Amino acid sequence: MTEKEIVSKLCSHQKLERDKGLGELRVLLQQDASSFSTVATLILSTLKTSSTWESKHGCLKAIQLLLESGISASVDTHVLPLLPQLLEDIEPRVRLSAGELLGCVCRCSGPAAFEQLKETILSGIVKNIERDVDSMDTSESKYLAKLTHEQGIPTDVARIFHDTAGWKALESYMNALKFAAEGCGTKFYPYINKQLLELLFQTLSHTNRFVRETGFHVLAIIAGCFTQLKQDGCISDDLLMLVSRSLAIGLSDNWSQVRMAACVATRHFFSSVGNVDPVYLDILIPPMCLNRYYVAEGVRVYSQETWLAVTKRQGVHLVEEHITSVVKFYIAQSNADNHAVREAACACIAELGSKMSKDLLRPHVTSLLSTLLVCFKDDCWPVRDAACLACGNFISCFPSESLPQRDEVLLLCLTNLEDTIPSVRQGAAISISQIVQAYGDEVFENVFSILGQRLPLVKDQPAEGSSHIGLDVGPATFGVVKRVHDNDPNLHSGQQMYSCGSLAPKMRKGLDDTGQVSDGERLFQKTSQPWEKSEGCVQLLAEIAKLKTYNSQVSSVLPIIAETTKYKQYVHHHAYFEAILKLLPIIAQSLGKRDFKKHFNLFIDAIFYGISCDSALVQVAATECIMLLSQLIGKMITRGRIEQHNPKYLNEFDKIVH
Repeated sequence: MTEKEIVSKLCSHQKLERDKGLGELRVLLQQDASSFSTVATLILSTLKTSSTWESKHGCLKAIQLLLESGISASVDTHVLPLLPQLLEDIEPRVRLSAGELLGCVCRCSGPAAFEQLKETILSGIVKNIERDVDSMDTSESKYLAKLTHEQGIPTDVARIFHDTAGWKALESYMNALKFAAEGCGTKFYPYINKQLLELLFQTLSHTNRFVRETGFHVLAIIAGCFTQLKQDGCISDDLLMLVSRSLAIGLSDNWSQVRMAACVATRHFFSSVGNVDPVYLDILIPPMCLNRYYVAEGVRVYSQETWLAVTKRQGVHLVEEHITSVVKFYIAQSNADNHAVREAACACIAELGSKMSKDLLRPHVTSLLSTLLVCFKDDCWPVRDAACLACGNFISCFPSESLPQRDEVLLLCLTNLEDTIPSVRQGAAISISQIVQAYGDEVFENVFSILGQRLPLVKDQPAEGSSHIGLDVGPATFGVVKRVHDNDPNLHSGQQMYSCGSLAPKMRKGLDDTGQVSDGERLFQKTSQPWEKSEGCVQLLAEIAKLKTYNSQVSSVLPIIAETTKYKQYVHHHAYFEAILKLLPIIAQSLGKRDFKKHFNLFIDAIFYGISCDSALVQVAATECIMLLSQLIGKMITRGRIEQHNPKYLNEFDKIVH
C-alpha cells in the first residue's frame, strides 16, 4: 500500500479505518525505513491543511507513532508550532491527542519541548479555569436556558451538567501538562515553581471533577520529584502542609475517579518524602484508612496496598496515635452526600470497636454510637446494614458505655430484622445476638417475646405479595412491565439531575439539610412481607443458638419453625425454604445431637420437598442440609428415622448420602 493510501485511511471519518491506517503505517515503517521522510512530510502537510477533526486526529496519532518508532526525531520541530492551535480545537478528541503528542515529544526529545509550550499551557489553564456563563458557546447557553427556564429547573440543578461535563479547553490544557510532566519524568523538576504550584492547587479544588482528577494526576508526578526537591532544600513545611490538605480533600472526594487519582498522588507523596511528620499524618491517616472500605474496587484495593506499604503493618498503632482525628473524620464522613462513603464510614467505625485499644476508644464510644444511630435511619440499605453490624459490635465491646442507647439500638435492630433485604435481616440477627450476649436476660425476654409473635406470621402470607402492586395492568412492552405512574410528569419534572455514574446524593441520609435526625420514614423501601418477618426470626434463632445459654428456649420453638414449612401458598416460599434449610444445620450443630434428634422428624417433609423442588437453589440447600444432619446424627439413625416417617424418601436419601 502506498503512502498516500495510508494517509487517506488516517483521514477517514470511520475510526476503524483510521485504526487500520495506523496499523499499515506501523508495518510500512518496519519494512521500509527509507519511506519515513516521505510519510512524515505528507502527514504534516495534511495536518496543516485538514479541515475535519477526524483527519486531525488521525494525523496526530500517526505523528506520535512516527516519534515512537525512533527512526527520526526531526518531525517534532515541525509539529510543536501546530499544537497551541490544536489544544484549542473544538473537538475534545483532537485536544486530547495533541496533549498526548506533546508528552511523546517530551519523552523523545527531552523537556525542551515543554519549555517551548510552557507559557501557552499555563496561560491556557489560567484563561479557562473560570467559566463565564455569558460567554459560553451558543449551544451551551441554549441548553442551560432550556433547563432553567423552559423546564423550570433551579439554576443550581441545571449547572450539575456543567460541573460534570467537560470544561471547554481547561481539561485539555491540564491533560497536556500531565502528559508533558510524564514525558519529562524527573527532568520536569526545574519547572516546579511557585506559579505552577499555585495554579495546580487551584485546580485541585475546582468545581469540575475532570479538572480535579487531572490535577491530582499532575500532583502525583510532581510528588515524584519531591526527593530531589528535598535534597535541594526546596520543600518547606508550608508546602507539605498544603499538599497534605489537598490530598486529604481529594481522598474524600465524592467522585471515585478523583478519589483514585488522589490515592495515586498520596502513594507518590509518601514514597518521595520518606518519613512523614506526624502533623501531616494526622491529616492523611483518617481518609487513607477509610478508603480501604470504599465501595469502588479500584480505590479500595489500591488504598489497602498503600496502607500496608505506608504503615509497615503498624496500622493499628498509627490509628491509635491519631484516634481523635480519625474519629472526627469518620463521624463527618457518615454524613457525606455519597451513600457509599456513609457505608464505608460505618464499616470503619465497626473496625475501631474490634481492633482498637478499649481504654483508648472508650471516651469516643458515645459519639460513635450516636453517629451509627443516625445512619440507622438512612434510605440506603447497605448503610443501614453496616450501621446495624457496627452497633452490635460496639455494644458487645462496650456494654456499660452503650447502656443509655441500648433500647434504641435494639428497637432499630428489630426493625432491620424484618427488612426486605435478606442480608440486612442477617446482619440484624447477628447484632441482636450480640446485644443478648452483652445484657443477658434483661433483653432476651423481650426479644424472645417478639420472636414468638413474628415467627408464625408466614401463615398469613397472601398468595400474591405486594411486590406487584402499582404495576400497569396493560400488556408489557418487550417484556418490561410499566408502573402506573411511570409517565406522570409531576414525578419526573424539577427533580435533581444526575449524570451517569454520579455519586451525588440519590438517597436520603440519616441527617436532613438542617442537621436534624430524619423521621426514619424511608423513601426507597418496600413494605415487609409476613414471610420475611418469619425468616428474620429464624436467622435470629440460629445466632442465639450459638450462645448455648438459651438452647432450651431455641429448642422449644423448633416445632413452630417446622409448622411454618407447611405453608406453600405464596410465590416466595422457595426463598423461605432455602433460608430454613441453610439455617437448620447451624441450629442443629449449636443445640447438639441429643437435643436436635427430638425434633428431626418434624423437618423431614420440608427437607425432601426441597430436594424435589423446581428451584435449583432450594435443591442444593436441601441436599446439603440432609448431608450435614446425617453427619451430626449418624447415617443409620437418620435413615431409620426417615424410613419410619416416610419410606418413599429412602431412594433420594440413599442417592445423596452414601
